[in-house]
Amino acid sequence: MKRRTLLSAVGAVASLGIADRTTRAPAEPLVVRIWQTEEAAARPSAQKRAAGYVRQALEATGHDVAVSYEEEPLRFDGSDQHVEREAWPKRVVAGVAGASAVDPVRDVNLLLTDGAVARPTAGYAFDHIAAVPGARFLAAMPPADESPAVVDYGVPAAVTQLLVHEVGHALGLDHGHGSVAVDGDTVTVSPMVSGYAWAPDELRADQLPAGICRGGAVKADDRRRRLAMRFSPCAESALRSYRGGLFS
Repeated sequence: MKRRTLLSAVGAVASLGIADRTTRAPAEPLVVRIWQTEEAAARPSAQKRAAGYVRQALEATGHDVAVSYEEEPLRFDGSDQHVEREAWPKRVVAGVAGASAVDPVRDVNLLLTDGAVARPTAGYAFDHIAAVPGARFLAAMPPADESPAVVDYGVPAAVTQLLVHEVGHALGLDHGHGSVAVDGDTVTVSPMVSGYAWAPDELRADQLPAGICRGGAVKADDRRRRLAMRFSPCAESALRSYRGGLFS
């Protein structure tokens, strides 16, 4: 989905004093922490797979990357979409204020659920906050260091690319930082384009701007689909200059 701001999602942000970004020296690491719901915790490899693919994608941008994950699962009530779009962001914000058990980090606070991945808006992200469903499919992926940078389409690979996609949104990227590359009857999409390359025409036109990094007008659904697990060159360029942070 298009990038959202934390301010628009949670009206109390300004009163908690975290609406402004800080800047920091390039030598400081980019910090990512991964949480899981109780359902995702039943997929013991999911967090490790997520950590590996996120680290691999972000290290390619030149940052030192510190990825950690919480062993204790979180309990939520409500639908998958409610957890991703409302309950998780609010719990992170409450954690900044010291009002929840979540101890947020400054760059990416990522929640894994085992929710449905077939819906068109699977996954969600705000500034420095992201949620990704389909932990069972993440757990089915090989470790990042045993997987090529570009893989054939499959549900586990698509969920893994969605993970990188939502982390990109959390760090300020939008779909215009994506790319679509065609080679004969094969199309390769980068994480910030992801499945929108073969979405229905109306959704694809809405989500992929004319100024996409490369190949935005390509209709990909009649070609062999391949998925890049690392960001496009223009996305990597944008992330190299990232100096944001959740805390003011």
